[in-house]
Amino acid sequence: MKKIKFLLAAAVLLSGFAVLSEDVVYSQRKDVNTVSSISSQKSAEAKVEDTNVFIKVVGVEDSVSEKKSNTEVPLLLGKHIAVQIVIDNSGGKEDWEVFPEYFKLKDALNNTFMPAFLDVAFPILNKDIVDAGDSVRGWITFEVPENTDIKSLKLRYELNRIFLDKPVKSGWIYLSAVK
Repeated sequence: MKKIKFLLAAAVLLSGFAVLSEDVVYSQRKDVNTVSSISSQKSAEAKVEDTNVFIKVVGVEDSVSEKKSNTEVPLLLGKHIAVQIVIDNSGGKEDWEVFPEYFKLKDALNNTFMPAFLDVAFPILNKDIVDAGDSVRGWITFEVPENTDIKSLKLRYELNRIFLDKPVKSGWIYLSAVK
């Protein structure tokens, strides 16, 4: 009987995870399709809720102040990361106003970083009206701790104003998805 339990447990372990309890073997198998579909959901673009506007991250630069700035830019946290963004309103029926200060980065520990006051990557993304059927492109700079891995960051647009009935926000855009 012990030999049968051992063989049965070994077979179950090879096909997934098993727990042996008395005379019953319970198994749990990870669905490979589910795992791959979760990782494929990480996208370099996100839709702004209740609009036809898409925000796309098309470029990421690490330690930008060392690479692009002609002047010494003071750092408080450690380094600058620049994110090149496209606001795509090509499928929109209404103009859409973008406010770069409402973008934020979040790391794996849920630390949030707001755009830096100094821009070190150009051309910058300005506060602008994106006409229906059009798009705009520009860079936003964030200051993050020196040891931050850019692939661990995600970006979101989130505008909360008192006069708005509902916040305007996009889904999270994973910088690891940027090619």
